[in-house]
Amino acid sequence: MRSYRTFLGIAIIAFFFSACGGGGSSSTPPSGSGNSSSSSSSSSSSSSSSSTTSSSSGGVCPIDSQDSLNSSVDTLVSNQNTAISGKILVFSRTEGFRHSSITPGINMLQDMAQSNGWAIDVTENGASFTESNLEQYNVVVWLNTTGNVLDSMQQTAFENFIDGGGGYVGIHSAADTEFDWAWYGDLVGAYFQSHPQIQSANINIEDHSHPATAHLDASWAHTDEWYNYRANPRDNVSVLMSLDEASYDPGGDPMGDHPIAWSHEVGEGRSFYTGLGHTAETYGNPDFIAHIEGALLWTGRMQKSLNQWTGSPPPDSDFTTSVIATGIDLPMAMEISQDGDVFVIGRRGNFYAMENTQLISKTQLIVDSSDEKGLIGFALAPDFTQSRHAFFHYTSANTSEQIVSRISVNSNNTLALSSEFILLRYPASPGCCHVAGDLAFDSAGNLYIATGDNTNPFQSSGYAPIDESTGRQNFDAQRTSANTNDLRGKILRIKPRPEGSYTIPAGNLFIADDQHRAEIYSMGLRNPFRISIDKMTDTLFWGDIGPDANVTSANRGPSGLDEINRTTAPGNFGWPYFIGANQAYTDYNFNSNNASAPFNPQAVENNSINNTGANQLPDATPAWFNIGHRAMMVADVYRWNADVTDEYKLPSYFNGRLLAWNFNNDRMFELDVSAASPTPRAWLDTSLLVGIIDAEISPQNNRLYLLSYGDNCCGSPPFSGTLAEVRYTGEGNNPPPQPAPPFEPGDNVSFGFDGRFVSAPTNNPLTLVNTNTLSDAEIFTIVDASNGAVAFRSLSTGLYVTSSDDGNSSNSSVLIANATEIGLEQQFDFIQNNDGSQSLRANANCQYVGVSNSPSPTLSASLASPDASAQFQFAFATACTEDPNAAIACRPNARAYLNMPATLADDFSNVPGLLSQTGAFDDVTSLSPSTSMIPYDLIAPLWSDRAEKHRWMAVPSGSQLVWAEEGKWQWPTGTVMVKHFELPIDESQPDLVQRLETRLIVVQDDGSIYGVTYKWRADNSDADLLTDSFTEDITIQSDNGSWTQTWNYPSPSNCISCHNPEAEGILGPKTASLNKTWLYPTGVEANQLSTLVNLGLFSQPVDLSNLDILPAHAHIADESKTLEHRLRSYWDMNCGNCHGPQGIAARWDARYETPLEAQGIINGELSGQRDYFTDYGLIDPFVVDPSNPDNSILYIRDKSIDPNDRMPPLGRLLEDENYMGVLEEWVNGLP
Repeated sequence: MRSYRTFLGIAIIAFFFSACGGGGSSSTPPSGSGNSSSSSSSSSSSSSSSSTTSSSSGGVCPIDSQDSLNSSVDTLVSNQNTAISGKILVFSRTEGFRHSSITPGINMLQDMAQSNGWAIDVTENGASFTESNLEQYNVVVWLNTTGNVLDSMQQTAFENFIDGGGGYVGIHSAADTEFDWAWYGDLVGAYFQSHPQIQSANINIEDHSHPATAHLDASWAHTDEWYNYRANPRDNVSVLMSLDEASYDPGGDPMGDHPIAWSHEVGEGRSFYTGLGHTAETYGNPDFIAHIEGALLWTGRMQKSLNQWTGSPPPDSDFTTSVIATGIDLPMAMEISQDGDVFVIGRRGNFYAMENTQLISKTQLIVDSSDEKGLIGFALAPDFTQSRHAFFHYTSANTSEQIVSRISVNSNNTLALSSEFILLRYPASPGCCHVAGDLAFDSAGNLYIATGDNTNPFQSSGYAPIDESTGRQNFDAQRTSANTNDLRGKILRIKPRPEGSYTIPAGNLFIADDQHRAEIYSMGLRNPFRISIDKMTDTLFWGDIGPDANVTSANRGPSGLDEINRTTAPGNFGWPYFIGANQAYTDYNFNSNNASAPFNPQAVENNSINNTGANQLPDATPAWFNIGHRAMMVADVYRWNADVTDEYKLPSYFNGRLLAWNFNNDRMFELDVSAASPTPRAWLDTSLLVGIIDAEISPQNNRLYLLSYGDNCCGSPPFSGTLAEVRYTGEGNNPPPQPAPPFEPGDNVSFGFDGRFVSAPTNNPLTLVNTNTLSDAEIFTIVDASNGAVAFRSLSTGLYVTSSDDGNSSNSSVLIANATEIGLEQQFDFIQNNDGSQSLRANANCQYVGVSNSPSPTLSASLASPDASAQFQFAFATACTEDPNAAIACRPNARAYLNMPATLADDFSNVPGLLSQTGAFDDVTSLSPSTSMIPYDLIAPLWSDRAEKHRWMAVPSGSQLVWAEEGKWQWPTGTVMVKHFELPIDESQPDLVQRLETRLIVVQDDGSIYGVTYKWRADNSDADLLTDSFTEDITIQSDNGSWTQTWNYPSPSNCISCHNPEAEGILGPKTASLNKTWLYPTGVEANQLSTLVNLGLFSQPVDLSNLDILPAHAHIADESKTLEHRLRSYWDMNCGNCHGPQGIAARWDARYETPLEAQGIINGELSGQRDYFTDYGLIDPFVVDPSNPDNSILYIRDKSIDPNDRMPPLGRLLEDENYMGVLEEWVNGLP
């Protein structure tokens, strides 16, 4: 099973949550708390309790209120009940070999049911198989059954149960059962043939999209009894796992291709079989338990434990909506992967990816974006995390066709266009309208494709467009929506195959012939712009946008209605003959303006001359919900997931509710999917958005994301789209998010209190040392002391911390590192405090560890409950053997945020007032950085009006950043970047400088960034925090006398003008800017990338075997490099943060990784935001006009010092003469 390690913040961690000792405990919620769960079992019964604490107790010390993670936890869940979300029947009858693992299997299933809020019955009696009894169950588990176990009537009842939508899970010898019952053989998928001895084998995971295998890595080594089967089931099932027969001895009946777990649909039901499960040990294996749990979720269409909402709906004030991306060009759809990756498509062909909080255009597809056409649909493959396959729906730029294709997404989130496989083509009539285009997958991997009626509605007066006049076929929706031989005006359902083709799933509306297309699942649709599939039930929903008629006409038919439809079966939904609840249009003659009788929904005929399909159509199905015409669209059905512990996820109130909205006014609604006639409830303030075009619930954090087009109707506003995130901030919904996992045995930590850290002098009590960094702190290794407790071993001495007599007083509770073995006195428990700090409790006396400041700051276990002196902060610490030959001998132990706040207060009240208080420097007067800091230097630094700069980074211990060969790196929360500015003030003495300012950029606990500036005092004794911008005139001595240079000190808001998610957040350090050999302050020369790799700062391996092939900037003054190389490096650092797809000025791309020919610079078109003739006297300027600097806006504005014209607009008052000389030479040299 994949192992994930989660951290709260970065270095300040929530640790072990246990009462004194180990083991397990539970406490019953107070009366009225509303927490309950139930289960039933024919073999046993148990009661469930809901704990109000995240601590555990081994019984050594009594539980008290301090053990509680949050004292208000009872009220936080008071509006919820744990609901029964499914019921299981376990059937374990044997008429042949009986497995001793049946009892462990039953125990596993009962534990699983209890933890998930499922009811469960266990039986070996075939009499349980009656239709009336089976109705109560979602799924029946055949647990190691053998032989013939049901009679004919019982078999029929079970067949009807499955065909009607029930679930089957077969475990191991369920394949050694009912050999004479052919239907069962098809259900289980394959019969047992033989098996070799029990042995370990490697299992290949073929499908990671299925809940039964999603948790597994690509290969799983497991010991079991491996069945060989009479026939290979692959052609009839979806294989989830297969055996590598080379990894074990398969015995006398090897299969070669050897499936071992699979799933498939039978009628309306679902079947799953796994060959694992012979040994008792298997049922205690976490991977196997998750394997079976996923199978039950899928086959039974069940949820995990549901905290059911019982109060009033949450008010709008409990939700916040924040824009997280802007400037999207005509956005059409978004998709969010299981890992939380966000992708957006734009109608003009843009494919965007969210990278480091920025939405970046990665690839442009060439499409026809006229009228409503373009890139109109997008879906990630169910196994996207593994396959990187995505599916697109677009209008061909070369032919009059709509195309559905599969394209791979590269690891850098660009599209591998050469990988495209076209699955489907269908006609796209010229002109307007209704192309729909949405795509969605169900749990079986079937792809649903929404297509519009492709019919012009504007000469039908807002009623049915059924004009059969000669040459008016594009005004007749009978040629498309009502045509069984045309794919438009439909929802199609196909099954994509790995090689790029597709098959037709069983159960579509038609079987293919010369009048019917087998791809059709739902027909009779107008403009099903958004479709959605309930992940739990595979129910299909869509919003069908209706026509514009304001009133019902006796001559024409009903007024315009929008529909929201729900179905689990194929059907004809009536358009253009019916709308809403089958309100009928008349058979109107557009030549004579006369109408015949209304159409009959029980006898639907298509007699149009434009029809190429069957005349007789299926009966019309009425809409699930209809409303006067707006532009109704649907998002997801929310399924509350206990495994998603995100603090801001949607509340459980929305469980089982479809989210929908009106595109015309952005009003959001929710509808109960279980209701036969739903009543929508309006909710959510969406005033920040204009024209919501898509909405998605992230599977990774269960938050709602909204994508807006920038216009509520029919315009095409360029680059006006926005992406917003909705957070639930109210109480009474989700259980409090569980704190991050504790440190694990073997981790190295340091800890402290009030800015001081614990030191462990030999044979003396643990004391606090005064230091702003971790450099003088003792490193302790956490050791498992059993029973849930831990011990701390000094890394320097190897001795354990103990609570005992210090030998110098009668105090028997001081802490001292002097024990060679672990006993009760060496055992401690972590207690999580509400403010994120931790307390320690000693098992020896059940007292909390605090700090006594008399006569010295000493640690002792002497408090009955934690007070302020017992609230410690723990941090990862790095232990290593120093390399004296390295540029930096050992990775510094850096505390997250140093002494800066994790979240910036609006009034800056929590920010240190002096630079000396930030923890960045040990001595500010000498500018000696603290040992937390790592120095670095940029190859092509930002021009800062002659200022010289020194730079450092502090990356929290235990944290790593995500390296990228091109573009920005991802920095962990708690990172602090420091940049110091000083200005040469005498041209004849270059070393004579004046300290100006030191800036700190901090990555906050939510991943966003803030920046602050400290202005140096005249005596260089310290620097003071600036909360507003400030301007200073500085006298510069020169050979000709003196001149005045103005320096602008930025405010925090000025900092964010550049250091924002739309730019790159942390600017400067990246692969190209650091890839050079540098003389470090230690006197050692080394490549900066190599140094960072050696320090373990990157989360992934970085191949440094050939540094020359990695991107590297060139300094503007480095005449050994080409003019182009020097300029493109300069643009990357000075312009690329705004001029690029990720920035606020995206007309030309200044990024170094973009090839020159693709940057839009040479003969590049301008944004048109200025009157270039009025401002510059230019008639036809370009970004760069070859051989003509004076007609090149890049040259003109980069040379300007006019504050209304200069580029960049911030951080520069003077011309960079060196750069301008190189730029002029390059432009003049262009052909």
